[in-house]
Amino acid sequence: MPDVQKLLRDPEFQEKIIARGAIPDPRGAKDWSAFVDAEVVKWGDVIKKANLKAD
Repeated sequence: MPDVQKLLRDPEFQEKIIARGAIPDPRGAKDWSAFVDAEVVKWGDVIKKANLKAD
């Protein structure tokens, strides 16, 4: 397990991240990439259905 993932799984470090308003996410690169790809599709559909445009 890479050092960053190990650190993000540490409860004490997680508390520090949460206290600063963030969410610790120890996913690896493959899982993170799949998540981002799914979010692009999901929010792209929302934008199209709502007919939103960027100015």
